[in-house]
Amino acid sequence: MKQINIFFIISLLLISLTACSSETNTNSSTTSNTPNNVATTTVKQNVLQTPTEAANNFLQAVRQRNYAIVRECLSERSLNNLQQTIARSDINLDQTLKRIIDQDAQEMLANNVTAFEFRNEKIDANQASLEVKATNAPQYARISLSKENSQWKINIDETSPSQ
Repeated sequence: MKQINIFFIISLLLISLTACSSETNTNSSTTSNTPNNVATTTVKQNVLQTPTEAANNFLQAVRQRNYAIVRECLSERSLNNLQQTIARSDINLDQTLKRIIDQDAQEMLANNVTAFEFRNEKIDANQASLEVKATNAPQYARISLSKENSQWKINIDETSPSQ
């Protein structure tokens, strides 16, 4: 059951971020990249950043299918949990991440996701959370982050729809 839950949560987060809707929130900060700039957009790594910047880097890396950056953005606990989930399968962690990223990047492209909105960033020592959605998505998702080696990392297994 836990195996299904982790895959479900990963997919739920990224699908909820790409779902189509005409709703927009004008009280949120937005980070955007036009489709023409996707290939040239760089993702910051190995620099001190806020949880919002870390989440944005993660989502942009998914959009760009930058597998190495996506993996680097995930917390060790999330990677370990995913590894345990796929331990009995014939595919490895990198193959699993690639499949998920490719599927989510394709959905972002199909739904014309060009920006993400972030709100309600909360930091408590080495833990943080924030809410994010694609600008054309109907609802926010709550992302959990942990600080590892002075870097904010995504706890994908704790990500959920926002209440």
